[in-house]
Amino acid sequence: MSIRAFSIQKKEHLWEFSLASLGKWKNPYTDEEIDFQVRRFIGIYNGIFWVFLNAEGFIGLDIETGELKYRIPEYHQAIGKTSTSSYDDSKGFFRSDYLLNSEKGKILGLAVDVFIEIDLNQEPPFVTQYGLQEEFEKYNIKKANDTAGSYVVQYNLLYFYLAEQLKFGILDINTKEIIYVSEPIVVVERDDSFTRLRDLKVSENKVYILDSNHTLHIFEKEEQLKITT
Repeated sequence: MSIRAFSIQKKEHLWEFSLASLGKWKNPYTDEEIDFQVRRFIGIYNGIFWVFLNAEGFIGLDIETGELKYRIPEYHQAIGKTSTSSYDDSKGFFRSDYLLNSEKGKILGLAVDVFIEIDLNQEPPFVTQYGLQEEFEKYNIKKANDTAGSYVVQYNLLYFYLAEQLKFGILDINTKEIIYVSEPIVVVERDDSFTRLRDLKVSENKVYILDSNHTLHIFEKEEQLKITT
């Protein structure tokens, strides 16, 4: 398993980083030793190419040379309450659809009721996980275990959805406050399956929600939600 860089113009191999150089990681449930693999490419910031691994950690490679510059196996601090037991038992990362916010220089993630923020402007990058249990409870959501892995960040707002509860919400990533949660979206149930939300997109003035019954729901955004930093 490796990460390779090629030049399209020169048609030549530039560098290769072997994931085997990271050793192996032990599955905490089976004690099996497993090779590291790339789960998701995150992006490039200040010449560093960021990757999320199958062992729920991050590495940062020099984009020019492939040299390993950073390895982040766990978070540094936890703030707030969460309903997930694994949050307290270990410092590993959740399997989230992490994205790079180049304007802020941060990697962001949302899983269950935990918001993850990796500040790439600090040396070394500093990781904070924010438990959002109390924020969800403000909207009578006792468990947010169906928070979808995909979400959209626009300005300082993160739009997410609760797949089975048929709701979507908005998190202010500056204050770490949930500022909106919708009422359950009306869907058509099928005989062979229950309908759930499956995708979300955001434009300047609308939120688009697609459900598993192939129905697209469109919501107008309030003017005050167009908040800039």
